[in-house]
Amino acid sequence: MFYTSKLVIEQIGEGDLYGKIKRVISIIITGHPLIENSEKFHHQFGLYDLENKVLLTDILEIHTLEIPKARENFDDAEDTKLLNWMKFLDAKTEEELNVLAQKSPAMQKATLRLLELSADEKARQLYEARLKEQRDI
Repeated sequence: MFYTSKLVIEQIGEGDLYGKIKRVISIIITGHPLIENSEKFHHQFGLYDLENKVLLTDILEIHTLEIPKARENFDDAEDTKLLNWMKFLDAKTEEELNVLAQKSPAMQKATLRLLELSADEKARQLYEARLKEQRDI
């Protein structure tokens, strides 16, 4: 909530109109169960009045993706884009990644990039430094 709220707040300065604020979507990917008492691996949260079933605003949205719960659906006949991305995040071998790369151009691009970064230590370090810089900004 802290980082999501910060992304909203940083969009405007003193005297700016609230209409300037753009939607912020946070995605939390975990390697452990996060939402108890639910078998679903994907949850979407927002600012919603439960009693009156009214959405206050869509300016803030948080998604949780739980890899362990997604694993339980990996063998289902119906592959969805989201489930395939969860498989990608959970892949442990190059063979698994190559199978997923066949599912879409986006997954192929991500697979190639991941294999490239993991093969080249210097490229991986540069990539991580770039990510850190983006987070710091």
